Amino acid sequence: MNVPLKRIWIAILGLSLSVGCVPVEDDTTNNSNNANNNTNNANNTSPQGWQTFELEVPGDRFASGMRVTGVWCDAANSCVYSVDTNDGHGYLGSASSEGVTGVVLDGATVATASGANFNIRFLGFNKTSAGLVARVDSAASYVSAAGAITAPESWSTSTFGVNGDGDFRFGNKQWMIASAADGKWRYIYNGVLWGADSAPGPETLWTGLWSPDRNPSFPADYLTRKGADPTLCGGAPQMNILPSVTQFAAISADMGTFIYPANAINQGGGDPSGVCVSTNAGVTFNQVPFDGLGDELGPKAVYCVGGDKCWAYNALPNDVDSVFIYYTTNASAGANMTWTRATLPVSVPNEDVQFNHIFFAPDATNGWMVGSIRNNAMLLNTTDGGQTWTNLSGGVMAKTDTVRLHSGFALDANKIWIGGEKGTFLYHANGGK
Repeated sequence: MNVPLKRIWIAILGLSLSVGCVPVEDDTTNNSNNANNNTNNANNTSPQGWQTFELEVPGDRFASGMRVTGVWCDAANSCVYSVDTNDGHGYLGSASSEGVTGVVLDGATVATASGANFNIRFLGFNKTSAGLVARVDSAASYVSAAGAITAPESWSTSTFGVNGDGDFRFGNKQWMIASAADGKWRYIYNGVLWGADSAPGPETLWTGLWSPDRNPSFPADYLTRKGADPTLCGGAPQMNILPSVTQFAAISADMGTFIYPANAINQGGGDPSGVCVSTNAGVTFNQVPFDGLGDELGPKAVYCVGGDKCWAYNALPNDVDSVFIYYTTNASAGANMTWTRATLPVSVPNEDVQFNHIFFAPDATNGWMVGSIRNNAMLLNTTDGGQTWTNLSGGVMAKTDTVRLHSGFALDANKIWIGGEKGTFLYHANGGK
């Protein structure tokens, strides 16, 4: 059996240093063997079913310097993807299960419309009650779609509004944008959770709801509240790592459950490793420690489907034993929710690993994790709601060249799209199997 070679690497802020080669097994049966050494057929589909999409790049930019940071589909023939680039020239594109279909919105247009004086990067999507929103690295820019997401005319750009500090600052990444049917909006950027009673716009007034280690803190009486309830979280909703994460916090559609990581890398606040949870739309957050982490860092992201099923994960390439996925099935219980550590494949080591993005089909049973192992593309799969995972990386590795994956989307238990560095954008009609 031909076993693919992967490079051992040392990562510091996203940079890698190759120091040798070792063989790494995949959990799939006879992963490609001789078949994957054949030339791909005309539609660029591998024997294992992976179809490679070539990005349609606006202007004179190069796909090799691009990172696909997000994918969202309303149907198999109606998808959008977001792009971050080395020089900041990001954009939104349209796609289907057959390939890339066009450019939807250029970051330069967003910069002009919102008054930003720098290039705009796109960091993924949030689905709100008002429609699909694209997150960018400009805190003042609100990018949303009203109508068919693949139609350029459906997308518009505005400013977010004003807050107690004045206008939202441009040079900060957007971590999460959410809204509920009752008109409430929530927005995380620069370690602050903001709230508004109307949609983002030039005149929308935002109020600081939660940032306990800010000066002055939100809420203003945080220390008094902490004295009365020691389980209140002390860490702000933020963490710092490069490249920018494509997931961070999760909130249910009715805002009844709101979760962000606790004791994440570079977060601060002194919370035990686990999550911070709110059951009052972000007014207060309480600690929920994870069993078994001890002094290890907490998760770097949380993802949920519905109000109860959630997953939290971490895996930092230069931090031994930081590799984990936890899951819960009772998130709506708030501070009383319970989390269990998942069983990972033996082929996933406890170092030189990055978990970058988790996504599930609407059934909340079939899910995938993308990232990298020793600087090569990684794809894990679960069919039991995240309790146990299988390594499906072999087919993806055969279609990529030393890339880290950063995004994914599942329309159902079979149709999945994944994206990553060097313009990597792939589709599989059978869940990557």
